[in-house]
Amino acid sequence: MLRNSEVRSLALFDFDNTITSRDTLFDFHLFTFGMRKTSIALWASCPHILSSSIGLLDPQKAKERFLSIFWKNVQRHSFQKSCIRYTNERLNSIIREEAIQAIRYHQKREDYIVVVTASIREWVEPWCSVNGINYVIASEMEKLDGSLTGSLKGKNCKGPEKVSRIRKELELSCFQRIYAYGDSSGDREMLELAHEKYYRWKRLS
Repeated sequence: MLRNSEVRSLALFDFDNTITSRDTLFDFHLFTFGMRKTSIALWASCPHILSSSIGLLDPQKAKERFLSIFWKNVQRHSFQKSCIRYTNERLNSIIREEAIQAIRYHQKREDYIVVVTASIREWVEPWCSVNGINYVIASEMEKLDGSLTGSLKGKNCKGPEKVSRIRKELELSCFQRIYAYGDSSGDREMLELAHEKYYRWKRLS
């Protein structure tokens, strides 16, 4: 568990469609593999996506189906190489200006800044490191003997799982005030943790 020895404020940021202007799961694969292969994978995943949308399938299974088409049995280093390329060549072009301003605001205050996201760690963490984000809580790809299995390690970091991971990895009592930024129902529980919350960049409280 991460602990902070100083009493200061905590700023929690969702990543997709909050810091970025679009969902990076699709954007990463579109950048890496092109429209044709990504569209085919999306089409192949449609039964799982539709089943999850009406409650017949765990949404995590739909996400894993999509990921497995690209990454099952692929070497970890190949995946990491693609993630670094995406971070270096694409990600900055879809970052929201209001997100950068909010991050800089909290950095000037010396708040502890954490990105909490359902996106995969390997393409989120490099950008966060370059931009001075203190900590990242993210979904992670499962690895076995140096290769990806196509599944997630543990739960998808969304909804209640965001709060579970936040409470596990941060000592919230160390912070005098909590800010949270999100854009969807998957951020609702995280927003409820905050004294000051922003939904789609509009303050709720």
